[in-house]
Amino acid sequence: MFSSFIKKSWPAVVILSILFITILVNIPKITINKSYSFGKINYIGGYGLKFGNFERDLSLKKGLDISGGARVVLSPDLSKVDEGDKEQALLSLKDIIENRVNRFGVNEPNVLVNYFNGQYRVLVEIPGVDNVDRALDLVGKTAQLSFGIEDGTEEIAEGHTIPKFSPTDLTSEHIEKATVELYQGKNGTSNEPSVKITFNSDGAKIFSQITKDNTGKRLAIYLDDQILIAPVINEQIVRGEAFITGQFTLEQAKDLAIQINSGALPVPVEVFSKEQVGPSVGEAQVYKSVLGGLVGLLLVIIFMILNYRKFGLISAVSLMFYGLITVSLYKIIPITLTLPGIAGLILSIGMAVDSSILIFESTKDQMLVTDSKSIAVSRGFEVAWKSIKDANIVGLIIAFVLFNPFEWGFLLNSGPVRGFAATLGIGILVSLFTGVFVTKHILNYFYRNK
Repeated sequence: MFSSFIKKSWPAVVILSILFITILVNIPKITINKSYSFGKINYIGGYGLKFGNFERDLSLKKGLDISGGARVVLSPDLSKVDEGDKEQALLSLKDIIENRVNRFGVNEPNVLVNYFNGQYRVLVEIPGVDNVDRALDLVGKTAQLSFGIEDGTEEIAEGHTIPKFSPTDLTSEHIEKATVELYQGKNGTSNEPSVKITFNSDGAKIFSQITKDNTGKRLAIYLDDQILIAPVINEQIVRGEAFITGQFTLEQAKDLAIQINSGALPVPVEVFSKEQVGPSVGEAQVYKSVLGGLVGLLLVIIFMILNYRKFGLISAVSLMFYGLITVSLYKIIPITLTLPGIAGLILSIGMAVDSSILIFESTKDQMLVTDSKSIAVSRGFEVAWKSIKDANIVGLIIAFVLFNPFEWGFLLNSGPVRGFAATLGIGILVSLFTGVFVTKHILNYFYRNK
């Protein structure tokens, strides 16, 4: 009895579960701040995802053309790189810059390596950043840490000397991670942002030996040959941790930790150009694009209902389900939404409607040759599926080629084109689910005994 119920009801359980999750993902934050008998509710909606170390903010990410941001063009110095190693050096440079920008809190930065007039250029577009100098410091610095121990003094002017430092065996390779912490000195009065360096096992041993052998001397910490801090070693440090302080703001400490964690750039880079980019589309254009899509969708739903009656209502429900799932995936993955991306979304809606029309027309044809509507629905899906499958496979191939995931040089590699391809591909996959699975089981529910 129970197994029979599960067999009949599992599609409804799956559909309702997905509907519940998508509503939670998409509901906006609404402030409540009211107390009830069971407790106080501060707000509902505006939820995020957090599983262990995985955390995701469920807000829509906007691209450079919609939200504006920073655009930086870097010129890598490959003069000391062998010809056969240049491609790997550029790929490594691109990966590290992307890693830094992602840690910065910006998703889907557009990082492209171009070759023009015999020169390599690295284009970095960072949506939503309103400080181009900060973005430049983040992506353009090599972030190579080194450590030196005090070794006498040198005279810089008559009667004025400064400490002289000798290099140690401790390098960036011995660093396990860097984190931002509030540092409190021994007197308990200092509570400033700092970067905590945690060494790996080998680095901890070297650091412990350095502090043991050089008590009373200064230990200099360099960032790209510039001394950040040179504290006096008061005692042996065996826990494998060091703090970099220096009147950092919280933002500066965060950026330094990002640079250290993402590694040093494999080749030196120079700034070729930098600019603050305003939204090229503008709120009015985005509003008109979204409004146009919604008006078009409403007209399609009206047409479906007038032409297919009950089938049209089922199609409207399926399309609303499609919209909830698609926007939820944009937030969870996440997908950076650009104007071409919106175009890809609207196009995929059209393909979802095409699937519904094929299913309904095939079902109507089958109803002319059989008295059983449940059999007509089943046969209609079988006939329509062949055309739906072929059309959507072609669409997915086109989206794959436009997205160019393997970055083949003979294909276009552009951020806006990739945005269009990503939304189109996701839309096609979701339309297959809603058009075939959701619509099919709703029709089966209405015609199961007829």
